[in-house]
Amino acid sequence: MMNMTGKKMAMMMYPSSNQSLQALGRYSDTEKYLWMLWLIVVLVTSLVGNLTVLVGSLKYNAIQLDKVTTTLISHTAVSDIALILTTIPSLVSLTTDSLLYGKEFCSGVSWVNGFLVRSSCLLVAALNVSKLASLLKPFQSIVWSTTTGNKIAGGVWLTAGLLIGFKAITARNSKVIFAAPTLRCLPKFSTNEQWIMINIESFLSKLLPAGAVIISTVLLIIMLYRRYHKYSQIEQSSTDARSLNVQAIVTVIFIAIAFVISYGPLYSMIVYKLASGTGSKSAAKQMHILRAFNYMVYLNCACNFFIYTATVRSFNIFVMKGIKKPYLSYNSSTKSSEINMDTL
Repeated sequence: MMNMTGKKMAMMMYPSSNQSLQALGRYSDTEKYLWMLWLIVVLVTSLVGNLTVLVGSLKYNAIQLDKVTTTLISHTAVSDIALILTTIPSLVSLTTDSLLYGKEFCSGVSWVNGFLVRSSCLLVAALNVSKLASLLKPFQSIVWSTTTGNKIAGGVWLTAGLLIGFKAITARNSKVIFAAPTLRCLPKFSTNEQWIMINIESFLSKLLPAGAVIISTVLLIIMLYRRYHKYSQIEQSSTDARSLNVQAIVTVIFIAIAFVISYGPLYSMIVYKLASGTGSKSAAKQMHILRAFNYMVYLNCACNFFIYTATVRSFNIFVMKGIKKPYLSYNSSTKSSEINMDTL
């Protein structure tokens, strides 16, 4: 099993108030400023993008896809907003080079982050599987409603809570240590029984949903290709095109691709550690890689707004109108002021 070496433990001890996190985390000034920039960019982009998605879908009906997909997209936006907010303590720690908050707050943020990462993975899996199911069972899916989507999302949130609760029970009575690569506090697992339980939880909460996303995405791509090839040979009305729900399929596929790009490196490392049963060797070298893989996860929070803008026609119109409205208002006010000046 994966046991901590003394060297790795030294890098993961809970820091004192006057201890430099930069020295503990072994990152240079250049790396520090790059990660600060990255966190700021994904934080601002995710907040603005996902808030726009929420307002557009709930208030203006800007995402006009099937009701289950639209509902799950709204829940995904909520999860992404909450998840990206958990990066603020890490950003503050990077900026100040110290841990300004206590161990309890640090540990609490990490548990919340773990819950939201699990909900994010499960929501993407639910999006893909539900869309695949609607294609495999088109007649049954006709009656699926917003309530159906909310029930699926409710099951996802409950499952994420149960999984993180299972991890919390496993970690009871464990000491809290500071993980320098991610600038977070984590429970220290020291017994083989704990590692076995945590490996099981990692498989259920991370690898199993990721596998469902990959398999369902491949099947969706195959079905999309077959339908496009079939219907491209005959004339179809716009109603028939809408019945195929191509926009929803393409949207879900791109969401899955963004998910795999964001979570793939980290999950590949988890698979490697589970398969090899190691993880303590070359800890210093792995620290930079682990930090990069953990921070890359937040790319998934920032991507969805751009995906919807590119693949959902109604949302694209909503965004373009929102961008053009201030510009047109400015132009009209400028022209009216010019007319007023001419009359003087």
